[in-house]
Amino acid sequence: MSKNLREFFDDPAIADADVLYRAVSPFLIDDWDSFSGQDEDIPSRAWQDQKEEEAAKWGLMPCASVAVARILRDHNCDIVSWLENFFSLEHGVVETTAGEVRQAISLRNDHVPQGVMLHPTAKQPWHAVVWSKSGSKRNKTEMKALRLKSHWVRPPAQLRSRHPG
Repeated sequence: MSKNLREFFDDPAIADADVLYRAVSPFLIDDWDSFSGQDEDIPSRAWQDQKEEEAAKWGLMPCASVAVARILRDHNCDIVSWLENFFSLEHGVVETTAGEVRQAISLRNDHVPQGVMLHPTAKQPWHAVVWSKSGSKRNKTEMKALRLKSHWVRPPAQLRSRHPG
């Protein structure tokens, strides 16, 4: 791994009460026939880290990008505009709080330490990252723990290319 990568730290500028938004690709929904848009339908892969090569382009280790809702609002941007400008309107959005991320617990009741850090860009001053404090790419247990702390704000839309209507 390159030594030019930014060192992660659990950022005190992001309070435990801060709401975090995570965009969820519709391609992560495996079975549209049974998808109800309820929280239990949030795929664990919604919290999958970027690949090491992609994260390194931004000077980061593997992590998951989020938007800090408070900062998004401060820049007069809402969820729809955020999706439209940086993802697609078919994407869904889940929310959780920074405190829930930091206190994530596995299904076996083990603490799975996660950190949250601001990583603003010129176009996305609300951008932050969530990463595993274990020092490696987030594993399935950690993704499931974050899924359990997430709630749909806006479920993804079924892509027309998957099911022509």
